[in-house]
Amino acid sequence: MNKRKLFICALFLLVFTFAACSMPETKIYSIGYSGQIISGSAKSSATAYLTIDAPRHLSQPYIVHRTSPYELTISKYSKWDSPPIETIRDIVKDSLIATGEFSEVKSSLASPAGKYEAKIYLRKFERFDEAEISYAELLFDISLISPEGKEVYKKRISKQIKLADKSLSILAKALNNAALEAAKEITKNITEALSSPR
Repeated sequence: MNKRKLFICALFLLVFTFAACSMPETKIYSIGYSGQIISGSAKSSATAYLTIDAPRHLSQPYIVHRTSPYELTISKYSKWDSPPIETIRDIVKDSLIATGEFSEVKSSLASPAGKYEAKIYLRKFERFDEAEISYAELLFDISLISPEGKEVYKKRISKQIKLADKSLSILAKALNNAALEAAKEITKNITEALSSPR
């Protein structure tokens, strides 16, 4: 009886060890952004409040790729270092500060009355496979509401970059470039929107 128990324990340990060894390692990817936008000196003491929303999969650190408008595949063993919703939030915050129009930009669930509010809805942060070609896609809507409640800026930001291959490191680099392009566009457009007569 003891030999049988010993054999079962040894067999269980062997199976567990084999399973653990055969599991792929988890890889973490970063888009590489860390305060790369040069902040402008604040020309006013205005504070902006930033609210952001996204589909559930973009609120988690999943790396996803799309093969059709109706299907997403989530990577099991590869993740972003932070959820896409947080990455885009940080980039937009820096973009707003870089305009010089705000002394502070705060993340919030809602904006207090009488303050600027930037609203973002993140739609895509993914790889899209189309036949033999793959793209990095970044898509989000952004608007800026004045303290008086007037919409002074509204835009759908769309960036699509063709990928050399389907590796996740290439995807990360392409999404980093897409995010930086988007940030510069936001900074330029909001600076123009706020400097024009209203």
